[in-house]
Amino acid sequence: MSELLMSYKDLRNSIELKESGWNNLRSTNCYAFALGLDIPSGKLMPFGLEYPYNVGVIGGQKYELDYFDLLGLSLEERLQIDLDALGIKYEESSQYDIPVSDEHNLNWLIAMYKQKDSSDFHFLRKSSSNYWLHKIGTHGSISNRDSKNYLITDLDKSTFVYDFGDEVINYNLEKVYKLSLHR
Repeated sequence: MSELLMSYKDLRNSIELKESGWNNLRSTNCYAFALGLDIPSGKLMPFGLEYPYNVGVIGGQKYELDYFDLLGLSLEERLQIDLDALGIKYEESSQYDIPVSDEHNLNWLIAMYKQKDSSDFHFLRKSSSNYWLHKIGTHGSISNRDSKNYLITDLDKSTFVYDFGDEVINYNLEKVYKLSLHR
């Protein structure tokens, strides 16, 4: 597995829960956005087999896991490896929780979606205005709308289906997590 180009401490200190002004739209994905990592993938890991914002790659490096071994783990297990490596506490939560942050503690909600019978994923982050935000793909923008163009306020009523011409991908909600990072 390729080595990370940043320390875990620097990576953790880079977490910023921006709701607008995301700088690296072309080199991050929905997972990077959910974690608040507005760092171009090339500054995190050299180009190679692994994309640093695939779930599990950041933590897999710390715990010396082979990339192909990571793929054998569930999406939830890979998420937990990353969060542990970054020192982010997590617990399952309700989408209706309203986490409060202060100058020493970041608290936020993320929603984890998965394509049925696939390792493909999609993540959202709850905004301070109580709607959900997500980054659409690796080259997409930040949006507060689902694939039917509805404002994302209730995950149970939101739809995430993307038509790529030869493939239609439907993402299903797996879990909502409250994340906490002490600085």
